[in-house]
Amino acid sequence: MTTLTSLETRVDTALDALDNDESKTRYLGALRENLHRIEQKVGNHLKAAVLVALAFELVSRGTVRELPLRPITVTDLELAQKLLPVLLAYLYNQLSSLYSMRISSIRIHDAVVKRLSRPIFDNDLEYFVRPYSWFTAEDAFDRFRQTSLFSRITMPVKLAIVAAPVVFIVYAYVLCLQSFGAGDAMLWTSIVASLIFMVQGMLFFYHSPAHVHAE
Repeated sequence: MTTLTSLETRVDTALDALDNDESKTRYLGALRENLHRIEQKVGNHLKAAVLVALAFELVSRGTVRELPLRPITVTDLELAQKLLPVLLAYLYNQLSSLYSMRISSIRIHDAVVKRLSRPIFDNDLEYFVRPYSWFTAEDAFDRFRQTSLFSRITMPVKLAIVAAPVVFIVYAYVLCLQSFGAGDAMLWTSIVASLIFMVQGMLFFYHSPAHVHAE
């Protein structure tokens, strides 16, 4: 049976093997740069998901005659209505991957800070050297105020971010089935593709190395 090793244990092993502090510092800097890019992509994908959902609503209600999608403009709105849920499923897939990478990267970052600058870690100052995001601000404020107020308030928002795309995609396909019928080959192709994207997205969460903890 394979024994899973936690991220913190891997960090300790790697830092023990590095023979100079400069290499460790360079790795921490590269980790922060990558985490910054992840945070930016999470924000961009969330915005894109909202715009795709809005576009589907406008198309399905017949309030637009064409759909501008750079660098093209879609005039076949029936085709757009069938394919927009696939785009949303793809964004859900990417967000799942990015968020799993974000959680793993933060744990690695904090483990490196703990080894290299223990007083910084012991005083919870590692929050302020992470790239900024709404999630990081919430964690920091709760930590310093010694309360879970922000976590309790924002938990429904986090759950909504996870569940809303899935609920909306189901809603979108119900509307499509009502509009185009169950015999539409393109619609079923869209449904199958969306299922693949969503299942893979859920697997990103389930198999994330962030779920492996030190014993």
